[in-house]
Amino acid sequence: MGLEIVEIIMVLEDEFGVSIKDEDIADVQTVGQLYNVIMGKVGDLPRDDVCMTSRVFYRLRRGLQEATGMARGDITPATPLAEVLPSRVRRRRWGTWSARSAVAFPQLRLPGPLAVAVGVVTVLICLGLAWGLYKAELPWYVAWPLALLWWLPVALIVAAVEKLASPLAVLFPRNVHTVGDLAHAVVRSGVPRHPTAAKDCSLVTPEVVWNRVAHVIAREANIKRELITPEATFRDLEF
Repeated sequence: MGLEIVEIIMVLEDEFGVSIKDEDIADVQTVGQLYNVIMGKVGDLPRDDVCMTSRVFYRLRRGLQEATGMARGDITPATPLAEVLPSRVRRRRWGTWSARSAVAFPQLRLPGPLAVAVGVVTVLICLGLAWGLYKAELPWYVAWPLALLWWLPVALIVAAVEKLASPLAVLFPRNVHTVGDLAHAVVRSGVPRHPTAAKDCSLVTPEVVWNRVAHVIAREANIKRELITPEATFRDLEF
């Protein structure tokens, strides 16, 4: 089996959140046969968060390969994040990994003392603003509207301080120590950005699976979608 087909198999694994072994595709010659293999795998998936977490992990693995050049076999759910993202390059690669995986990562955290310092600075700025308004001795018809809108400048101040301090955030999110932990955190935080990752796991009808298989093959091989038929062999498609 050619290198291009192997790469397409890897993309299909990420697309459906399944693992396709070499023996599964040893006799595959046509697109229809490959579809049958995938349909059999997808049909065995659990219909709960395990399914979504598996899909997210496969996306994380592929994204980490692209971001760091790591071998596919070296990335497992138990892989420690500290080993693949040293602190000196963590912030830059964290963003790159998120973009390559097409999922939204939780934010990195500030070190404890620095987080406390940022909180103190924010409080002092807010108190200074309140003191300034008090000393201004504004008329009541001006002071009351400003008091009602107090939350707006406070929110802007908090956002500005967090923005200025964000380059110093290098700690992983709480309880996130491995690639598997990160996959669970992504699922808990909401729907991943990538549209196919957001599909409900119950949507595995034959038509849906076929359309997604055909779309992936056409996109990755850069050939017309109408050429992808169940009877088409990979030799016919010039793989």
